[in-house]
Amino acid sequence: MSREFHLLERLGLGRIHASGAARIRSFQPMSRRGFLAGAAGTAALATGFGAREAKAASTVNFFGWQDYDTALDAKGFFAAHDLEVKSTYMTDNNEIIANAKNGGIGNMDLVTPDLLYGPFMAEIGLFEPLDLAQLPNFSNLFEPFKTIRGARVNDQQFCLPFAWGNVILMYNADVVKEAPTSWLDMLKPEFTGKVGLAAEMSHLVIPFTMAVAKTQNATRITQAVLDEVYATLTKIKKEQARSIAPSFGDLAQQFASGEIVIAPAWEPVAVWAGDKAPPLKWSFPVEGSFSFIDNMALVKDAPHKEAAYKLLNQSLSPEAQAQAANKNMTAVTVEAALPLLDAKPRSLYPYDDVNGFWAKRGDGMPPLWPVEKEGDLVTLDDVLAGWENFLRA
Repeated sequence: MSREFHLLERLGLGRIHASGAARIRSFQPMSRRGFLAGAAGTAALATGFGAREAKAASTVNFFGWQDYDTALDAKGFFAAHDLEVKSTYMTDNNEIIANAKNGGIGNMDLVTPDLLYGPFMAEIGLFEPLDLAQLPNFSNLFEPFKTIRGARVNDQQFCLPFAWGNVILMYNADVVKEAPTSWLDMLKPEFTGKVGLAAEMSHLVIPFTMAVAKTQNATRITQAVLDEVYATLTKIKKEQARSIAPSFGDLAQQFASGEIVIAPAWEPVAVWAGDKAPPLKWSFPVEGSFSFIDNMALVKDAPHKEAAYKLLNQSLSPEAQAQAANKNMTAVTVEAALPLLDAKPRSLYPYDDVNGFWAKRGDGMPPLWPVEKEGDLVTLDDVLAGWENFLRA
């Protein structure tokens, strides 16, 4: 059997079927895009891609975060280029793997992985390497995103950075007068019953690993460290948290209603909470924060490659970038999009020093936890098993 098969088998994906897909999704019941995608993201798991193969050469099958696809239609791009985009929305990166192995190869065209999972997906052969000669808009990227760690694997470009953001420590400034400086500040007695948590594995485990282990290598840890991380999160869940929100959208509503006053969040939460919400501010804790980069990628054996390349190039146009940011409150990867941004999305991110911001984060997202055993390091399976126990605790 191939190494690819063994890696997928360890993720429960060697033979994809309905129960296998459900197992994957159970680890992350709703993504940070849950606020946008809702239940629509499960459609592909139920129907598969085999029955949806497009017939027209100008049709592109898109599987990714909702509203990233509509952003590609900035200034009527689809009609101008005789393109039709058939979209299915996901709620978790793992669904890309599940659907690709469940009839997606040969039927899917474009997907939107983040760079925690993207390199692994490229390594196991789910993506086509990109021909940058067909992507002139690649030159539009901020300099860090042209060489960002994880977008290239074995000296080949597989991912195009499309949007980014941060998991930050958000707080109600009417109640919390002094900005918190540590993830562990959520354990303070004054926050008992007022802490919010979103059901996002990587968005909780990685920052709290930084805090507990005092390390920036948050996905390269021992079982003892992982146990301490989950023990800390469980203590917060049982003693400090109001509840575990299924998405950042729900977290925004908890902030708006005053149910919570502090939580690991994402910048758009401050906007989603609405105009009547208390003032929401945030800090970047001293231990470090989790920053993510969402990408466009071309699936192996994409059936509509020529049309897909048109959309890949369009994804790095200033107009598409600005449309995505203005609607989703995400950060852009293209500098020329800045003048097209509304005031609110522009104010959320450190555009004055994008180079320095990503340099402080090691020039990219952390690598995925090891899929195969590496010495005494925990594997992705170990982290997922711990997450299931945490949710049940």
